Amino acid sequence: MKRLSFLLIAFAIYPILALAGTNEDASNVGRYDIAATNEGLYFLDTATGSLWIKRGQGAWVKIESPVTWKSNKKSQSNKPVTLTLPQGRVTMPMIQRERRKIPGSSGTLSVQLGDITAGQVFVEVVDINGNYLATRTSLKNNEFLKFELDGKDVYLQIFDMVNNLIGEDICKVRLSFEKPNKESKKENPEKAIEKQSNKS
Repeated sequence: MKRLSFLLIAFAIYPILALAGTNEDASNVGRYDIAATNEGLYFLDTATGSLWIKRGQGAWVKIESPVTWKSNKKSQSNKPVTLTLPQGRVTMPMIQRERRKIPGSSGTLSVQLGDITAGQVFVEVVDINGNYLATRTSLKNNEFLKFELDGKDVYLQIFDMVNNLIGEDICKVRLSFEKPNKESKKENPEKAIEKQSNKS
């Protein structure tokens, strides 16, 4: 029993000492996680995210660690974001939870919808560099939001929203450089009657 305990302790300490002897970063042995796999013996420095592997009798090799992927990634170079609306506006039919690239943006701008429910939908606008030009906003039928692109105001309006009993819920998304009318596009029947009575 004593021999087994000794072997277990030796197995745990030997790789740490070996690593400490071959890497200056390995001075604080208390911060290491050890994992034995079919590929070899892995050591993770939980303080720095540095990861090493030892295969058989080979030397310790430092590899890229999942812990440091995010910190090692440099921010993407900003790709130019454009939006051209030859007719002054563009309209896209969309279904709920869909993400679609905006026509006229050369694939640099996308609209993301959430669930269409209770007469409203969450809307986001994101560019090719991962920047949110319009953060998550709830819009009802005919409502709109505004975001800025290259010093210009861009308006995004939701209309013709339909909750289908069967199948996906749908709506239309319109983008324009002019502020849209929030009023319903379908004329109110009472107003139509009032207009006819005024004419007579």
